Amino acid sequence: MYIILNFSSGEIAAIRSWFEFVNEDSLHYGGGQLLLPSEQMLLCKINNHIAGPMSLTSSELEIINDWMIRTVERKYGDEKYLFGYELLVYEKLKSTVKAQ
Repeated sequence: MYIILNFSSGEIAAIRSWFEFVNEDSLHYGGGQLLLPSEQMLLCKINNHIAGPMSLTSSELEIINDWMIRTVERKYGDEKYLFGYELLVYEKLKSTVKAQ
């Protein structure tokens, strides 16, 4: 089953920044740059997407949600500190995950 979400270029950039933060954060705690094949394919999909509707599987949605949660918890501590595109895509993903 696919979920279609409409992302602006700013929202795509926010998702990329969440991945980058999670990836860099894992290095600080002795972890290597482990990129699972599913994450690698999703990252390619995101990097090739400029804006507009994006078709995501439920597992891809879960991966993005995980990047989002890990970034918000470690970087900000709470979603109340989000603004701009990060807040927009955060609310979009939260409502989509909740509806699943």
